[in-house]
Amino acid sequence: MEVGVNYPWMRNDPITIGPNIHEKGKPHPWQAAGSGLDRNLATLRGLGVTVVRMWLMAHGVNYDGTVSCVSAFQGGNRWRFEPPNRVHQKFLDDVEELLVKVEKAGLRIVPVLLDYGFFDGPEAWSLKYFGPGPAAPTDLNYGRGRRAVAEDPNCRATFVNGTVKPLVAAIAKHRKVVHAVVVVNEPYWCVSPLTGDLFGPTVDQDALVALMKDCVAAVEAVGLPSTIGHRYYRDISNVFGSVKVTRPQFHYYASVPGLDALPVLSGLSGPRPFLGEFGCITGAELDAVQRDAAARGDKVVLDQIGPMRRTQNLWPVLQQSRKTQAPNAILTERLDWLADFGYELALVWPNAILPDPGREDLKFDALRRGQIAEFTRRRPG
Repeated sequence: MEVGVNYPWMRNDPITIGPNIHEKGKPHPWQAAGSGLDRNLATLRGLGVTVVRMWLMAHGVNYDGTVSCVSAFQGGNRWRFEPPNRVHQKFLDDVEELLVKVEKAGLRIVPVLLDYGFFDGPEAWSLKYFGPGPAAPTDLNYGRGRRAVAEDPNCRATFVNGTVKPLVAAIAKHRKVVHAVVVVNEPYWCVSPLTGDLFGPTVDQDALVALMKDCVAAVEAVGLPSTIGHRYYRDISNVFGSVKVTRPQFHYYASVPGLDALPVLSGLSGPRPFLGEFGCITGAELDAVQRDAAARGDKVVLDQIGPMRRTQNLWPVLQQSRKTQAPNAILTERLDWLADFGYELALVWPNAILPDPGREDLKFDALRRGQIAEFTRRRPG
């Protein structure tokens, strides 16, 4: 089995390409020669990792268009984002540069075009820039709030033709390093009736399916493998079963018994799905980090605790076999189980919570790095 990793970026922004929202007009830090990214990719390859999964546009704050207020009522449809006729050239230049770095490191990549947050209501901080009146251009100042890209057929066509197709054409120039292109990450949250604070009003499911089908078609038209980062295994054939992809994918965090399933893939006919996300941290470790950060008043670290909580759950299949799932064994035990039961690729979610998210540090502690290296030496993919 091959081991891959998810690579969240500095400042915890799931954005890699396009205009730099933090320093307008300047290159991203990862683009410098000998950057933290170069160092981290080399480290991962040295551990035996073969695939990295990276977000490109995610919730869209770096993807400018125009915004208008189309309703006086609060709700998911109050704000309308219209995409540009043609994506900013920096997206195309940057994605090629990123793929060159991945290739030089001897890795393959699973680029994620969009995250579910792309379709959520706009970030509260964004709305101070927009109000009633004619459509206004965004300027790296409008986070999320792009549901019209799915729900409005004209916006959808503009987005697919003017953004997705040019972007995947650029990616296809480096096809040998592309394992699969994720068109949307965890679309389940866009249509689920229960999301907590993850997502606001639901998106029209038929419209989202139509967008995903169009994006998959664009990916496959240039000869690239397609995938969707499904939250649950059952989403592959259930909620979004009509959207067929080249390489199925799902995520597992053992969060909801009976819903969050971890199937045995041995003997499965047809293409085996790969595991796009799974956790490797324990609840006790997160508790200790939280206590320490609270004592220091470290808000930067405390803000990272909540999102990490969903990755801390014990795996029932390992509890049944009396595995410890302790910090010094958790990742090895999980990788061994996945390899034993037919998985061909599994990508782990990082466990490290950094005190300075502005640094491009690798978000795996020494303990997990050691477990990855030990597994890949013992059971090379």
